[in-house]
Amino acid sequence: MSVLVEHKENTTPDNSRPNCGGPPSSTSVIKRGVRERQKVESSAESRAPGDGAKKMNIMAVERVDPGLCDILSTVPQVVLYQYESNSNTWERTSIEGTLFIYSRTSALSHGFVLLNRLSSDNLQEMVHPGSEYRVQGQFVLFKKHSDADKVYGLCFSTPLLSSTNGYLLTSLSNQAGTSNGAGHRSAPLSVGMRSQSVPSFPQSQVQCMKL
Repeated sequence: MSVLVEHKENTTPDNSRPNCGGPPSSTSVIKRGVRERQKVESSAESRAPGDGAKKMNIMAVERVDPGLCDILSTVPQVVLYQYESNSNTWERTSIEGTLFIYSRTSALSHGFVLLNRLSSDNLQEMVHPGSEYRVQGQFVLFKKHSDADKVYGLCFSTPLLSSTNGYLLTSLSNQAGTSNGAGHRSAPLSVGMRSQSVPSFPQSQVQCMKL
């Protein structure tokens, strides 16, 4: 622990006058002001340790979508699954990595991207009016706007993460519908799926967290 020792000049007091002191010199005022400013700046840096990481995340997402405005949610590890209607099973895709849900400056004001850590093949989707997101356990089910015949699932490490981000996407979709009218509505998630495949994900088929 460092100890701050105040330095005093070695002067001989004039006993004929009261030792009232005097106004500090302009130099000492400036030095004290500099020290106080440095303390404030240091304190601000300690309160915002994630600023550097957020800037890096913004730069990474901007490479995929230059229309990025702000990042609303970040999940370090998410795996993309695709539903196979012929076999009534869920197949793990080759896309997994960090999920970002973000706002945009364009007409479609929100979107999400799954930055693939395995290759340059990322998942990017805009949140359209009427887009449906269904939370099921550790999964968030959705359909791509450009491929409404297939159902996909974002697999999170915990149900809490899936519900938090699934409900966020649902809220953003509702906002898009309110601001843009009814718009185009995708076919319900149940279309093209067998009813028994929607409620559960057998662990023998989906081992999404064994990475």
